Amino acid sequence: MKKIAFFILFCFSFLSYSMENKLYKEYYNARFGYSLDVPVENIEVNLEESEADNGDGIIIIADKNITSSVFGGFFISPEDAADGIGASLETLKTYYNNSIKEHSNGLAYHIFKKDYCVISYLKNDVIYYEKVMLNERSGSFVKLQFSYPKNKNKEMKSVVERVSKSLKVNLPSVYDN
Repeated sequence: MKKIAFFILFCFSFLSYSMENKLYKEYYNARFGYSLDVPVENIEVNLEESEADNGDGIIIIADKNITSSVFGGFFISPEDAADGIGASLETLKTYYNNSIKEHSNGLAYHIFKKDYCVISYLKNDVIYYEKVMLNERSGSFVKLQFSYPKNKNKEMKSVVERVSKSLKVNLPSVYDN
């Protein structure tokens, strides 16, 4: 009897692992030249059809408690846009430093690398996660963001990791010369 129960449990865990892999689909943004894996309910969904009208990105998850989106832009912040300061390593570093200062009380994780930064913080029992990558090919930034209640952390951790690790920039875009 134990062997049968173990076999059923093994099959179920294998099936759920396979289903997890099938429930992600690659989204490619032609305007800014980036791609990432997005969780979907139906593999037949056309992610490009759910792009914003300006073609900068999509809403990944829109739930009453969980939100996530990805978008490209030439300016990392409204201040940069007002000053006409476009995508560069310097503006990425400034954004990173300003975000750390702004969220220092709830800062959970942060890292700065040569072409991206990650900032995660807790505010009012909501976890915020941002990954911002410099996209040199199109001269832009790509920003991936998640927000979800702290009590959903265990459930969301694998989704955030999968989506974040899959983000690729410097792909062909409409801005290629």
